[in-house]
Amino acid sequence: MAASSIRVRGRARSRASSVAGWVRRWYGANPLHLLALLAAFALAGYAVHAVQAAGQWTGFAEWFAVAIIGHDLLLFPLYSLADLSLRHLLPGGSHGRRPAPEPPARGPFDAFQAGTGPAAPSAPPARAAVTVRPPAA
Repeated sequence: MAASSIRVRGRARSRASSVAGWVRRWYGANPLHLLALLAAFALAGYAVHAVQAAGQWTGFAEWFAVAIIGHDLLLFPLYSLADLSLRHLLPGGSHGRRPAPEPPARGPFDAFQAGTGPAAPSAPPARAAVTVRPPAA
């Protein structure tokens, strides 16, 4: 038996690809991204359930607080300082300075706004002033 398909704009597409396209439009990303996100939430839910079942809330909260404080307030500044020191000591290092990045092109109309597009709009030609006089009575 052939796979079920539906007609879309004159061509047949499989039902799976049309569902994947609908999910991509609705969710805004690849359906596998949504699946991975749901799996991560399921794993986090299982971890919370296991901690609750074991009655280890206080130990878990203490461990989490120490991990946040230890990493964000102690370790991060230390390895950032180590990275900066190594950049300064090694030849060809940037010494902490980086060139300013160019702004990325966000779409096809950025070139027109910058005036560098193939047919960049120019200012309209100046018109001669026209005086309108009321009709003579």
